[in-house]
Amino acid sequence: MGLAGEISSSFSSLNRLTHLTLCGNELIGSFSPLFNLSRLSFLSLFDNHFSGNIHCSLLTMPFLSSLDLSHNHLTDSLEIMNCSSSSKLQLLDLSNNRLSGVIDLAHNNFSGSVPRCLINSTVEYLDLRNNNLIGKLPDIFDTRSSLIRILDVSHNQIAGKLPMSLTNCTNLEVINVESNRIVDLFPFWLKDLPKLKVVVLRSNMFHGPIYSHQHPLSFPQLRMVDISRNKFTGRLPHDYFVTWSTPHESMIGTPREAREPLYIGDDYSYRKDSRIYYNDFTGHIPSSWANLTRLESLDLSGNQLSGKIPHELASLSFLEYINVSHNKLSGQIPQSTQLGGQPKSSFEGNLNLCGLPLQESCFRYHTPSAPEEHHLKPPKREQVLNWKAVAMGYGPGVLFGLVIGQVLYSYKPVLFYKLFRL
Repeated sequence: MGLAGEISSSFSSLNRLTHLTLCGNELIGSFSPLFNLSRLSFLSLFDNHFSGNIHCSLLTMPFLSSLDLSHNHLTDSLEIMNCSSSSKLQLLDLSNNRLSGVIDLAHNNFSGSVPRCLINSTVEYLDLRNNNLIGKLPDIFDTRSSLIRILDVSHNQIAGKLPMSLTNCTNLEVINVESNRIVDLFPFWLKDLPKLKVVVLRSNMFHGPIYSHQHPLSFPQLRMVDISRNKFTGRLPHDYFVTWSTPHESMIGTPREAREPLYIGDDYSYRKDSRIYYNDFTGHIPSSWANLTRLESLDLSGNQLSGKIPHELASLSFLEYINVSHNKLSGQIPQSTQLGGQPKSSFEGNLNLCGLPLQESCFRYHTPSAPEEHHLKPPKREQVLNWKAVAMGYGPGVLFGLVIGQVLYSYKPVLFYKLFRL
């Protein structure tokens, strides 16, 4: 068209207009002349020179369902997070701009795949949780994505694998993909992100072991891991959490009511937290976890763990919550103020576990200290009967011996003299 400058105010009088395309021009300035187009449903302004922010009045026009603002120079923080609940938009294209700041699109009904324009932007906080997004996370994270600090796509229907291009997000501190359909192995490569503090993989279809000699779990800043409700297998490595720095240790697992919020905008409230319940882990509970002296919460429920609960865990004076229910643990529960004060539901579902707070006593697992003496000592009534039998046999025996002696003495006195010197 060859239009340049600001949008003419004469557009505001076109109140019956439903479709408007002003793409491929050199328009600048404000969008305000378009705010009165109450019947507009389609608006395309891509490939112009608009800059600044996107006013909420544009996003909440009563019938606007498609808005294309791609290939402009928009830079300010989007106001969409303040007005998305009242917007009727079904298609929004913001690709190839200079956007930065926070994009909070959570708790909407967005569908389709994750927009590439949001990934290839300079946003710091991308919140797409609780929508109906499908498909894979685009594997296009590059240097323009390096400013992302929080990526939250939880509670969608995203499938496939985690894109390895996430390693380009060198400032990433939080990644949350909870409650999706991701099928992948444990992403050991995330340890290359130097600032990563929170990893939430909960309720997906991750599988396989979480430890290998080639990929040690050496996340330098990790404070929270939630890998629960997946299909991880294998043994729990003894040094799984030991590499975490002591000043930040607070939780391994946590009760459901204590889970939210984990982080709020830029005011982060990180907690050292790892949830590994409801997988298929086997082996023993590592006693080395007692080295996490500031541990506050431990949830290992719903696995296949066996052996005893390490008595070293009784020394964790900061421990407020523990749940080892529904495993194959055995032996006595270590007694301490922290462990003994837990509800019995935290230990149920282990057939051979005993001691407080369970009602199952540990005495039935111990044999008497001197079982031999118990069997050798007959009952009192049996002793009385035995002595009567001895007396009944002894009397006739003595009498028979005296009679035989008298007969022999009468007939063979010389023999008696020689034998008894009589």
